[in-house]
Amino acid sequence: MPSNYDITEIKDGISAQRFIHRITDLDEDGLAFGGATTDQVVAEGIIGSPEGRALGSPGDLRYRQDVPQVWQKITGIRTITGWQLVGGVGSFEAPVAVRGGSDLPGDSALLVRADHRHRLEVEGSDEGVAIGARPRLNFTGSGVVVADNPGSDRLDVAVSSTGYVQQIDVNPLDVTINNTTTLTLIYSVVLAAASMGKDRAVRVRIVGDYTNTSGVGQGFTLRIRLGGTNLYLDASGSAVMANSLIVRGSVLEFFLTNRDIDSAQIGGGRFIIGAAVSATTGIGGFDAIQLVNRIGAEILSDPIAIDTSLAQTLDVSFQHANADPLITYRKRMAFTDIARI
Repeated sequence: MPSNYDITEIKDGISAQRFIHRITDLDEDGLAFGGATTDQVVAEGIIGSPEGRALGSPGDLRYRQDVPQVWQKITGIRTITGWQLVGGVGSFEAPVAVRGGSDLPGDSALLVRADHRHRLEVEGSDEGVAIGARPRLNFTGSGVVVADNPGSDRLDVAVSSTGYVQQIDVNPLDVTINNTTTLTLIYSVVLAAASMGKDRAVRVRIVGDYTNTSGVGQGFTLRIRLGGTNLYLDASGSAVMANSLIVRGSVLEFFLTNRDIDSAQIGGGRFIIGAAVSATTGIGGFDAIQLVNRIGAEILSDPIAIDTSLAQTLDVSFQHANADPLITYRKRMAFTDIARI
């Protein structure tokens, strides 16, 4: 690309604040490309100064129309010289601030015109990791609609809020309860204010395991709460887990929904501690013994009235009936999502 230019001011100024420069490519001998008498006009760019400032003041910008180059006025007022190319091949200098009505950064009406555009690059990142910088954003996905709104001089981007599931929490850390009868928290998640809307469903799933090698059957208690209010609470009572050297799998799946207002809820689901049957790989096997050697319940909460327009905590706790080092419940992972309709 030629690096020399002859910049000639065209004296027919558009106004007292704007005028035109004609830029001509020059070869290394200072001659216009095409011969000494043949100008090669590669760009005619309007250079704007805010009202009330001398035209061509330091800080003003001009641009080339045929290639993406921006020049900044470094010295001189209303002079052809004193322009410096911003950036260069392979690298760019720090962005130049757009000047307003004074020498302070700000808006300028002269830089927002219907008859021309300026190339601006928007940097995009994903979770803080830079992806790239481009002059155009492209919205994709079936739930995204982009429409031109000339009356308001903007583009409107509509993102559908219906028919999708949003994961709000994942907890892969173990919680082990052993040799205690204390009611122990195994999982909690904060539901952000208004995240449940008036008719959205929250789904909590917890996967764990249970071991009883104490020699006798054992019981337990399960509690589920929202905002400190019990949704579900029950003890296994006589439905005890038999002694076994085999580790049992455990699953809790619980759903909670608002009932057309943000201050009334009901929930339900199931909790199972499986049979003491070995699997080929993993924990929990398929066997007819499951019919008599497992414990589970399809659970339904009492209706409650918690204001979910405020942030609320949903928590699950587990308690052994007896304290014994040979009885262990272990939460292995948990996650929560919200279904939006």
